[in-house]
Amino acid sequence: MYRTSEADETLVMLTLAGEQQAYETLVTRHQKAAVASAMAVTRTRFLAEDAAQDAFVTAWMKLDTLQAPGKFGPWVCRIARNCARSMLDRYRGFLPLEAAENLAACGAAGNPAEIAEMAEERKEIGDSMDKLPGRVREILRLHYTQDLSVAEIAEKLRLAEGTVKWQLHEGRKRMRKELCALNEKYGDTLLTRVMKNALADVLMLGWWWLPGKKKDALLARIAEAALEGHNEEVMAFLVTREDYEAAYDIRAEFIRDSQIPRLEKAGFQKTAGREWFWCGYYFYRNGRPEEGAAAYDRAEALLTPDDPFRVLTPWARKTERELETRYKDTYNERYVVGCAAQELRTVEGALRYWSEEGFAKEGFLDG
Repeated sequence: MYRTSEADETLVMLTLAGEQQAYETLVTRHQKAAVASAMAVTRTRFLAEDAAQDAFVTAWMKLDTLQAPGKFGPWVCRIARNCARSMLDRYRGFLPLEAAENLAACGAAGNPAEIAEMAEERKEIGDSMDKLPGRVREILRLHYTQDLSVAEIAEKLRLAEGTVKWQLHEGRKRMRKELCALNEKYGDTLLTRVMKNALADVLMLGWWWLPGKKKDALLARIAEAALEGHNEEVMAFLVTREDYEAAYDIRAEFIRDSQIPRLEKAGFQKTAGREWFWCGYYFYRNGRPEEGAAAYDRAEALLTPDDPFRVLTPWARKTERELETRYKDTYNERYVVGCAAQELRTVEGALRYWSEEGFAKEGFLDG
């Protein structure tokens, strides 16, 4: 790690030059201030630490946009406050009363995307709560879903208030452990979590211009970082790149027998589901429709309803039926048939184009 005497401006420039340890020094130097900034919003330590982690990851990814490198500290603290506001909005129904009351003062406002995300997170929290011992689970539900105070719960269950407080504390601690991201070890330091979660994204910024063996070495390091940080987007990019390197006539088998097992073992469910989609596509291209349909079934089973590939799958089936019937015999008249799904996201209150997935097949029909 760099000496603590190095100026922020120097450390920012070193980070932009590819020196990972320089950013570790920035995180160590400013983590207390970032957590404190988030605490002013959340009033809850564990949420403030999560918000600070998100802030440092965001800052690392957007470091090239910081026009005054010497002001890294105030900048990351401002990001931490914004992350904290978003976090309060998502977890509003499951926070201590003082934190939930603070949400209104922060001016957070929901939008359709955040509401959908919050619904999914509520489900995860509810599932985690169901795994707790009976009495602890009951106390948490009374406190968070029925808004009963510690005194009211104690009276209702005929327990001492100290017992209720202790079991609330234990229940929250066990739920936080349960809800830790798959890539996080309980007790990881904030520095460890930041460097683990963002490393793959940062390394991705430079792979494309490296030549030959250097590129291969960097891609191997990116793969390790993606596994360690459980980075779905980076892993999806890597496996797609590997798919295209496999011979076309065996690509379906390569995806099914090599890619998907390692993704499922590592817990990349979304990426595995998308790989099942492309496995189905290549089986159809190779004249094996039954295996293609089975692969589409697996994709639908793994992917969430809002995933573009999940939306695309029924249309892919329809496209394959058209290709097998109406467009089966191809001769003279040119055609293109396919399907696509666009993903839109709410950004600053407005719907924005985010991505598009699909495929098309072209050929000739007998005129």
